[in-house]
Amino acid sequence: MIRVAFDHYRDAYQRAQPSGGKPHIGLMREIYVAESDKRARDEAKDHWIYFWQRRGGGRAYGGYGHENLTTMLDGERKRSFSISTIQLQMARLSAARLRL
Repeated sequence: MIRVAFDHYRDAYQRAQPSGGKPHIGLMREIYVAESDKRARDEAKDHWIYFWQRRGGGRAYGGYGHENLTTMLDGERKRSFSISTIQLQMARLSAARLRL
């Protein structure tokens, strides 16, 4: 989904043909890290619920139609991890980028 959004932005930018240099784009995600995945989820749950409600939940994160509080806490888009899970994900991302 992120690639689709970035590609859409790049396409719109090229069609607009603005003057000046090409802007950089990036992505920032909020995460919580603890000694284990379960501990990270348990410690962060109340904070993610508050964050979800304060930031408008689906209005802020539901733009792709499949983000909700459950996916944020436990699903494919969860944001609470152990240090070892973060390291594994970083290694996978690095390996995938090298293959490009």
